[in-house]
Amino acid sequence: MAPPLAIILLNYRRPQNIGRIVGAARAACPAAPILLLDQAETASLRHRDDIAWSEVWYRRALENKGAGARVPLAAQMPFDRYLAIDDDIFLSAEQLAALAKALDDEPDRMHGVAGQRLEYADGELSLRAPINYVDAQVSLINQAYAFSRAQADAALGLARRLGWERWSDIGPVDDMLLSCAAAKPALCHNLGPFERCASSDDPAVAVWRREGFQQQRLEAARRLVALQAIPVFTPLVVR
Repeated sequence: MAPPLAIILLNYRRPQNIGRIVGAARAACPAAPILLLDQAETASLRHRDDIAWSEVWYRRALENKGAGARVPLAAQMPFDRYLAIDDDIFLSAEQLAALAKALDDEPDRMHGVAGQRLEYADGELSLRAPINYVDAQVSLINQAYAFSRAQADAALGLARRLGWERWSDIGPVDDMLLSCAAAKPALCHNLGPFERCASSDDPAVAVWRREGFQQQRLEAARRLVALQAIPVFTPLVVR
């Protein structure tokens, strides 16, 4: 029988971070398989000596399908639950273990440490960001994701309901669809301070800094609102 939990890591433009993330993941979940999908467009990870290769299942992607590649992978693999960790965030083993426990306790929603809330402000729809270091319901989770295989399946179905025949056509909204695929709103957990890679907001590296990124996400948010598939929150009032 397969272990109930697996960990998904994707490599793109931050190969120097993968070894550290693998180490924390293995310490957090000693029995969990670590699935490492290498989507680098130039040199692969194989030349690196800072990755515990005996601890990972490694696959070199034939093409870069972005962060969304983790969703069909999760749907295809024989595990009930997953932790997926972006390559620009460093969570401790204790924090990763806490996320795994949160998912075990409430498998019918996504869990994470950072996210966004969709809000109407002055008649305009907006994604408020970032939301972290709080315990709160959010519209979507970013950067570190605890979710079930059922949610991955539901995210693929949600994409089809929104008119995308192929998952590869969705653009940079995989986290939105995955967050909205559960029965309950996603939860952000305050698990203490965590470190982000210095390149996390570097326009030369970070995907979210690309032209058109926010516009694509707002358009997807509008489509999700039309389906009543995403929670929309009242803006916080600062007094």
